[in-house]
Amino acid sequence: MVHGYFPEPVTVQWESGTITRGIRTFPSVHHSSSGLYTTTSQLTVPSEGRKSQYHCNVQHRHTSFTHTGVVTPCITKPVPPEVRVLHSCNPRPGETTVELMCLISGFFPVPVVVEWLVNDKPSHITATTATPWKDQTGNTFSTSSKASISMENWMDGKTYTCKVTHRASESTVKGTVQKCESDSSSGIRVYLTPPNPGDLYINQFPKLTCLVVDLPSNIGLQITWTRETGGTLTPDPTEIKDAFNGTYTALSSLPIFPRDWESDTSFVCKVEHTDLPSPITKAISRKQASNPSELQAPEVQLLLHSSCSSKAEESSINLLCLISGFYPSSVTFEWLVDGQTNLVTSITASPWKDANGHTFSTTSKVNITQEEWMMGKTYTCRVTHLGTRDKIQDQAQKCTDNKCKLPTSIHVFLTPPSPHDLYESRVPKITCLVVNLPNDTGLNITWWQKGKALNPEVQVKRIEYNGTTTATSTLDISTYDWESGESYTCHVEHVDLPSPITETISKKRGHKSTPSIYVYHPGQEEIVGPGDSLSLTCLVRGFHPDDISILWKKNNDTVTEDAQVTTTLTVKGKGKNANYFVYSLLTITKVEWDNRDSFTCRAIHGALDMKFIQRTIEKPPEMIVVDDICSDNEDTELEGLWATISVFITLFLLSVCYSATITLFKVKWLFSTVVELKRPGSPKYKNVIQRVI
Repeated sequence: MVHGYFPEPVTVQWESGTITRGIRTFPSVHHSSSGLYTTTSQLTVPSEGRKSQYHCNVQHRHTSFTHTGVVTPCITKPVPPEVRVLHSCNPRPGETTVELMCLISGFFPVPVVVEWLVNDKPSHITATTATPWKDQTGNTFSTSSKASISMENWMDGKTYTCKVTHRASESTVKGTVQKCESDSSSGIRVYLTPPNPGDLYINQFPKLTCLVVDLPSNIGLQITWTRETGGTLTPDPTEIKDAFNGTYTALSSLPIFPRDWESDTSFVCKVEHTDLPSPITKAISRKQASNPSELQAPEVQLLLHSSCSSKAEESSINLLCLISGFYPSSVTFEWLVDGQTNLVTSITASPWKDANGHTFSTTSKVNITQEEWMMGKTYTCRVTHLGTRDKIQDQAQKCTDNKCKLPTSIHVFLTPPSPHDLYESRVPKITCLVVNLPNDTGLNITWWQKGKALNPEVQVKRIEYNGTTTATSTLDISTYDWESGESYTCHVEHVDLPSPITETISKKRGHKSTPSIYVYHPGQEEIVGPGDSLSLTCLVRGFHPDDISILWKKNNDTVTEDAQVTTTLTVKGKGKNANYFVYSLLTITKVEWDNRDSFTCRAIHGALDMKFIQRTIEKPPEMIVVDDICSDNEDTELEGLWATISVFITLFLLSVCYSATITLFKVKWLFSTVVELKRPGSPKYKNVIQRVI
């Protein structure tokens, strides 16, 4: 194994290249935490003509590094089996035979001989031995042998022995069983199990389990849960199963809150049974389940991955996740592909005890195709353990362009308090955000003001999709201090930093510009469309600096910023001294709009005298429009209108004619009267003329 080099590649030869057969070079490993590589070359040699030592030649051209290591051939040693005999201690009434099961596990190599003895003498018991199967570790094998004996022979109290012969054992390995001397209820036992780390820290739905074994019957069983301080709890329905030895097993699960477990609340399981002289009670808490001083968080390393030049002839790639040095032994695995779970099937080995006799280690393995690997997908092995509340993970990904980049450097960003927190809620906070941390080992974030250390809130750490860690530290300040121009400094230390990073923040100075606010109705397409929702748009423009808070209210009640509100980032206009603008979208229902609920867009900005400006909008009053006013009744109404007009014109003409006639008659009569009155007094010129003539 060649470890801790950068960049790729490294050349590995055996005996200076004279050996070319039996060599398998695994895909190189890129460690996301350090950015360095590990590669492994395996040499398989035949037993005949095997040397006592072999030389491994390593060359790294980029650093001109050469090294020759001496390797002693590893001969796999035989592993002796473990033998256990399972039996029916309390056969049920009516049974004529008793089944004996001999379980032989953890041996290597495969050949094994099984023989059944009765009272330490060979017998003619008919037994069936299964074909050995490979264990989850992939290194050892297991098998089983089943024998049936008569009830009469069993009740005689004879001793039955499963004798196993294997090349790894200097003598035979035996497992012995016989009928129990008495049927006593004292065999009932109760075990409490703490919550699984995955359920506790990932799913946030932990459960305690109370396991009752060796029950002679399932009649009269009662399991109850309480807090040690008092108060009955409600568990899940009890599961009762038949055990192989003729007894019963009961399992009761109690859902709890993670905060109760973390606060060391003690829970009590009480078991009552008709065959018990008195109830059995067991208590469990976080401290009882595991001593916090003994907790050891695991180390996670993903091996045999991240090949920059995978061999085409290899149809699959093995990803092996090694988890080591943890205590207690309970650990939860999770494999992710591009951040998604349940896309690959893993084989996880049972934890084994390390050489120190205290901590445990285990492995989890997945197989992927060469095609999947070459697509550049990211494979993550994520581990959860009681020793740490955070998930621990390592990642693998095919390098692009035959180059693998070193991790991006650590960056620190400071965020000022929001105008809403400053001027309305009056609880302003400033935030120190640390990104691209390879891990949280040795991370220390402190706050300072005028040379004095401050007390921030508890740090929040999160593992990102790319395997890095993000840490957030929040500090409570006062509005008065911020408005007065006080400065605050965030000081970040980490083992991977050559020197601490410090960033300082205070209120921005410079020109100020007050915002204008505009609220727009929903579009006509939305109103008449088939959907059930509408959009209200709020435009806030012309403000400076860019710190602004946008809130929405419905009937004077603040709308929570969930799926209903979408606000863009502030955008700076064009020009040297340009101001900023921002859009905010509120999604409402058509029912709310039709009910004429009022909606208010509120902008909070430091340049405003009142610190806020707002506009309210609601559905405007509608004109009542009857769609068929000019269609169905058009002819009827026009006919009535023209009839009225005709009557009016006729009457008008009649009145005019009547008035004219009367006037003419009166004028004629008056004229005639005048003429008649003048006739007698007029001279008779005709007669006079006639006389003259």
